[in-house]
Amino acid sequence: MESAPQPAADNRLARIATAIAAGLFAATVDVALFTVLGMVIFAYFVNTVSFESGGTIALAVDLLCVAPLALLTAIPVGVITGRIVSGRLALVASEQGRPAQRKAARAIAGGIGLSIVLVVAGFLAYPMLPVIPRPEREVLAQLGIRPTRQSPCRQKNIACSGFVFRAHVTEVKITRRSITSLPPDIARLSHLKVLDLSANKLRSIPPEISRLSRLEVLTLYRNQLSQIPPELGALPSLKSLRLDNNQLTAIPPELGNLSSLQTLYLNDNRLGGPIPPELGNLSNLKALKLENNRLGGPIPPELGRLSNLTWLDLSGNQLSGPLPPELSALSELDILRFANTGVCEPQDPTLQAWLSGIRHLSRTNLPCP
Repeated sequence: MESAPQPAADNRLARIATAIAAGLFAATVDVALFTVLGMVIFAYFVNTVSFESGGTIALAVDLLCVAPLALLTAIPVGVITGRIVSGRLALVASEQGRPAQRKAARAIAGGIGLSIVLVVAGFLAYPMLPVIPRPEREVLAQLGIRPTRQSPCRQKNIACSGFVFRAHVTEVKITRRSITSLPPDIARLSHLKVLDLSANKLRSIPPEISRLSRLEVLTLYRNQLSQIPPELGALPSLKSLRLDNNQLTAIPPELGNLSSLQTLYLNDNRLGGPIPPELGNLSNLKALKLENNRLGGPIPPELGRLSNLTWLDLSGNQLSGPLPPELSALSELDILRFANTGVCEPQDPTLQAWLSGIRHLSRTNLPCP
């Protein structure tokens, strides 16, 4: 008769054990789930700018940023879920007594096991993210980026942006790889902003490059290019164009349509003929380097419309005629070089005063007759 209260004590103990077990089960599962979810959210919001390569460092940064998010979201969800599950298990405990404790132990083991599986799966999947479309992977393969189990966006010379499961290539930097051709399929990289294939062996630029409407930086110096396709002037977002140290023979006037262009490097080529006056339409241009070519004729006065120009180098050409007085309107010009040319300097007081105010000046000192 004295042992009658024992089942009630066992039931209370069982309810406490099941509540703890349920809370641990819910918390471990939630931490695992929200860690994976947190990595996806972090990749989307932060790497919308760029999925930069970084290997172990990038992974460590990701985890450090994700861990607080995972804990903050897992704790309240774990508490709520734990209460619901503990209520169910407590009902079972009140009816079955000690067998409920065995269920609690199995719940703890199951939660921990599932958490381990999810975390391991996340670490295995991490190198394969972000995922880029197949056409973009094929273009990268044509450029020598071999397909591997690791996402191309994890490589040092590739950057991507977008959602972790649907990213796009935004930067390609492949230098000193002896690449001989730029495939026409480069147009498939519709989100490309930076293309750097300098110090290769490229011989031509495909006209299809004009379809890269987001391209901002095109760097192709130290190749074997002989022509600039007129289609290059159809890139509305292009800000930097470097084609120096090639074998180019002419400047297409279509380059004057690059309204966003800020730097234009065409130095150290074989450019001949006159400087196209259309270059005076590049209202945002800050640097124009045409030195060490075979350009002839007079300096076009239209260059005086480049109000943002800070660097103008025309030295080492076959230019002739007087220095245009219109250049004195270039109030931002800091570097002017026209030495080793046949350009003469008018004795106009306004022009001479302007020349004396330029910090870095390399001139011919040839007075005009």
